[in-house]
Amino acid sequence: MNNKMHGEGIFTWSDGRKYEGAYWDDKKHGHGVFVWPDGRQYDGNWVNGKQEGLGIYYNAKGEVRYGMWSNGKRVKWITQEDFKNLSETYTHDNMMYQ
Repeated sequence: MNNKMHGEGIFTWSDGRKYEGAYWDDKKHGHGVFVWPDGRQYDGNWVNGKQEGLGIYYNAKGEVRYGMWSNGKRVKWITQEDFKNLSETYTHDNMMYQ
């Protein structure tokens, strides 16, 4: 697509950040995992390059938090049980979090 990332892929920045997941028109879009150099991770949905909907956050110690994001910002933390219930029915932009 004219030198744009599109489909599934992996991109690693020179500072150690890494994204593995879906791209659409050169933006993170769909399910993907973003890893920071210190070990933090976001595993969840992306829309137009920003975290959106349900996601799982791992801090640098490996502790897990479940949350909801909107336009790249965390809206709130939720329980693992709420995450499971929501992930069965949550859709955004015709995508299902899996």
